[in-house]
Amino acid sequence: MVAQSLRNSQLIYNINSGLIMEVDMLQPEDFPNAIAFAFEAVGGIGAAAKVCGRSYQALNKWRLAGSLPRTDYTGETKYAERLALAAGQKGNPFKASWLLETAAPQRQRPI
Repeated sequence: MVAQSLRNSQLIYNINSGLIMEVDMLQPEDFPNAIAFAFEAVGGIGAAAKVCGRSYQALNKWRLAGSLPRTDYTGETKYAERLALAAGQKGNPFKASWLLETAAPQRQRPI
């Protein structure tokens, strides 16, 4: 397959059939948070769980919190990198650094 980006869509040319299809690309602003976007970019929360080697329930907690686990920010795990690689392979690329920055946990300041 050969793909060419056009605004918010992609033209996909299938070498075997010769068909050209236009498909909408995923946009982060269409999702409640960056984690939900990243999960959809790899094929859904179930696919993301497989990519990360964690349970569906664990990733659902990340999605609801809107952030990755602390261990990804301390370098103990590389979930953002795994998700970015898998998303790129699915044609929905994003950078791991973008996900880490956008989905960083918000610290609550004492009053």
